[in-house]
Amino acid sequence: MPEYRTVCKLADVPDGLGHTVYIGDFALALFRVNGQIHAIDDTCPHMGASLGSGFVENGTVTCPWHEGVFSLDSGRVLSGPPVHPVATYQVKLDGDTILIAHEGGAREPAVS
Repeated sequence: MPEYRTVCKLADVPDGLGHTVYIGDFALALFRVNGQIHAIDDTCPHMGASLGSGFVENGTVTCPWHEGVFSLDSGRVLSGPPVHPVATYQVKLDGDTILIAHEGGAREPAVS
């Protein structure tokens, strides 16, 4: 069973926008899309941009620097230039608090 850490309040993640949080020195990008919270690595593997400041649309985030597109569900690259996916993280809600599992991998988005 994964260990979860509190990262922020649900109100900190506006619908349709990204929000960057930190677990120690590790940056994660959170997104609320249609009431679901998604968590992925914040750092684009192409050149290091913050995906938390990317453009969110139709369950994807577009890197703000070079327009690579990533799936918020799987972390897969849907359009280059990036070639490597980003990790996704399990999310759960405890009232209005968002918790993230340490380990990456498949997860079900939390529903707000």
